[in-house]
Amino acid sequence: MKIYHLLSSVKRLEPTSGDKINEINLLRALSLFSDVYYNNQYFSSNDPDYGLKEAEITVPSEKFDLYYIRNNIEIFRQLPHPKVWVALPYNEEAFKSADAVLTFNEPWKRGLEQYNDDSKYYSFFSGVYPKKIIAPKKVINIGQVLNEAFQPGINGFPLFRYKAKYGMGFTVGYFGRITEETMPRDYLSVLPQLKKQIQNLETVIAGSIRTEIPDKSIRISRPIAFEEMPCATTACDVILANEQDEANWAGSAKPLEAMGCGIPIILTKRPSRVTQLGEEYPLFYTSADDMAQKIIKLYNDKEFYKEVSRYMIERAQQFYPEARAKDLKQKLS
Repeated sequence: MKIYHLLSSVKRLEPTSGDKINEINLLRALSLFSDVYYNNQYFSSNDPDYGLKEAEITVPSEKFDLYYIRNNIEIFRQLPHPKVWVALPYNEEAFKSADAVLTFNEPWKRGLEQYNDDSKYYSFFSGVYPKKIIAPKKVINIGQVLNEAFQPGINGFPLFRYKAKYGMGFTVGYFGRITEETMPRDYLSVLPQLKKQIQNLETVIAGSIRTEIPDKSIRISRPIAFEEMPCATTACDVILANEQDEANWAGSAKPLEAMGCGIPIILTKRPSRVTQLGEEYPLFYTSADDMAQKIIKLYNDKEFYKEVSRYMIERAQQFYPEARAKDLKQKLS
């Protein structure tokens, strides 16, 4: 099988943003059973920079078995069939002409399939789709892929460096862009309570900080290169998640990355997160106070912490490229 892929107007894929990282991980899984080309260049998982160089975006002259486009309608409309379109951003022309629209989890797929029949999905999707959409011919959930670098038992000097940077205490970390909308307010509201219960508590926020952090005791870190994220994640004892409404369906990679490293992540229970962590995951919280109690339990109860970590490591296995490749081959062939 031969697959052509393009992400927006990105001339060369590199792991510098969430969307690019997600696409790279997906292409690595696809390349296990097919020849994958990004912007007309062969994608090689094992080569530096995946064998890709920056090149002008042009319509492919070669014939492919599948054309997979994310957010570039100008190229998409010039491609032959079969061609598939990632479900966001919504584009009426793309939804009308695509042989299938792709989502990254089952709640997203189900929501699109039922969208025009149930008004609740407008708010479920946080208004990113219009009140009525062009019903896709088919919706395929291609799932998410976890990079194998996120594994338990990471050790050595790079890990020590991050632990030292974080203060060598019991560390709660948040990774990602911080705005007024993404601020972890539930955690901040119980931080004074947690400081009284956990004497060596350290809080780290790493990423692009676009607003003031109200608590001056929080350690602020610059954005972290993707290749260092396994160490940065493992250096934490607990991870916080983005609690924007898009968590209902968008499926952030952060829960998967925490899972791979066996580092407990505490978050609200949303449909996309249940597909990642499972219905019975014990660290879904219902209120700020519930969050605080769960963090305190992780600190005090070492057996509980180990149990959660083991559960996460075991569940992560289904998201690595080899496991995902089997499902992708069946759905896309």
